[in-house]
Amino acid sequence: MPAKSSAPVPDEYGRLRVLDEDTGHTLTIHAEALPHGRFKVLDEPASDLSGDPLSPVHHESPVEPTTSGQQAETSKEKAHA
Repeated sequence: MPAKSSAPVPDEYGRLRVLDEDTGHTLTIHAEALPHGRFKVLDEPASDLSGDPLSPVHHESPVEPTTSGQQAETSKEKAHA
């Protein structure tokens, strides 16, 4: 029995669906670009039914709430309180 190849197989258009490990974005790239980034190949279609590459899905990092209008106390303010 032949050994199973672990090399990713691009779709019929030469594309792969990947996760960019630096940004967290899910992208469609050409297979030739795979060695040029930190990509994890996903088991997902890379192209739609008409042959166009799927749109990227951007990872959104959580946004911390801000306290608009508040200022931090200075050590001088703390001393006079």
